[in-house]
Amino acid sequence: MNPSTVYLRFCLFPALLVLTACSNRPLPRWNQFHSDSANSGQTVMATVPARDDGFFSGQIGQLDFTSPVIAPDGSVLYSRSGGGGGNLTGIFRMTTNGAVAVGNNAAWTSEQLSTPAVDDDGWVYATRLIKKGVNSDLLMIPKSLQGGYQLPINGTALSPPKVLEVIGGRLIFVTYVGNNGSHHLQIWNRSLIRGPKLLIDQFVCGGLEQEPGSNEFHVRGVDLPAPYPESPAVAVRAMVNGGDRDLYDPEIYVVIASSACGISFFRLTLAYTQTDPPKLTTINSTDTRAWLSTPVIAADGTVVINDSDKRTTAYDVRTGAEKWHYDHDSFVLSTPTLPPLNIQSVYIQSYGKITKLDLTSGPTNQPPVEKPTAGQSDASPAIGGQYIFVSTVAGLTTYDLNLNQVAFTRLAGGRSSPAINTETGQVLVATTDGQIFVFKGP
Repeated sequence: MNPSTVYLRFCLFPALLVLTACSNRPLPRWNQFHSDSANSGQTVMATVPARDDGFFSGQIGQLDFTSPVIAPDGSVLYSRSGGGGGNLTGIFRMTTNGAVAVGNNAAWTSEQLSTPAVDDDGWVYATRLIKKGVNSDLLMIPKSLQGGYQLPINGTALSPPKVLEVIGGRLIFVTYVGNNGSHHLQIWNRSLIRGPKLLIDQFVCGGLEQEPGSNEFHVRGVDLPAPYPESPAVAVRAMVNGGDRDLYDPEIYVVIASSACGISFFRLTLAYTQTDPPKLTTINSTDTRAWLSTPVIAADGTVVINDSDKRTTAYDVRTGAEKWHYDHDSFVLSTPTLPPLNIQSVYIQSYGKITKLDLTSGPTNQPPVEKPTAGQSDASPAIGGQYIFVSTVAGLTTYDLNLNQVAFTRLAGGRSSPAINTETGQVLVATTDGQIFVFKGP
């Protein structure tokens, strides 16, 4: 079995924390930001081309830059921001029959919510920007969307959370920008017994020495109004090497892309209990003034990041050293996309093209494959089985993994990335005119 298909779970034996593949766990689910429950950015579920004769749609309201995720019961979770227009702000659920369910969070007042994440218990996580440059919070909400926790963050948080399963609960990773321009990583737990606890609030980069206004919300000198593009999410990956280290010393890596600040590489060592802080060991860091995408970490440890300088760069997660880079001819800030069962390629959506790059050598030994897309896109592609799905302002295009177009459906997309239901193979995409399209699976 390919390492990327193994679902990872932390199990506790006497005096020893070990990493095992638990065969009774479900397939990875598309329940995090452009990613699955193993934080790998891929899913092995078979899909079919998204054609215009095989979908149903529902009215859900405009999602701005956020994307849908799949809950354990197969329903669709999504965030909506009022944006000053009087619309409800909160996290909503579209059930499997197309009905929209609303929890008591729909009365929130905030500038913007991030894309949510959901764990295997159905708990939902999102960041909420209350007032830019002043305060935010991390939301932890039960699957009923009733009650939960609103955990304060002293700064601007717009990155979607990432969730890592550990014994006794979950670790939740989120970044924020402090009021002095410094970038920070927070790690919270969600203990089933004691409730949430802030385990780490670590400075990453930046601060007062930065140029005024050089954070996520300033692009080419323009201060963007709300809703803002989402900040990069944290990349988390547990490496599987097929040896004894997987049992007694799991390799867990964290990569943080801080826009206009830098890229930081960490090794994460878990504490003996889930209520004690884990240890973050710095591996390397790079400086940049570019606006960065969310990183992805491939099964072989290659990290891929896009930036506003039209460049895709690959790094070694264990050293932080650059492996290769590729310069596009158009703006690119989508999250790189990894195919399932394949450590050879990575797919990049720029404003007008989709590009396939060799994951090991980049463009050096294997010429890139590039195809124009129907319209521009801020969204990242999604891959399920042998197909890749690209949402642009013109519609949803299905390609095979060699970038041959096999289907096109006209819709108003381009900002929200598709999600894939691992149980059914359905492909979902939200549109800028307030609908969600669900395309049938195999």
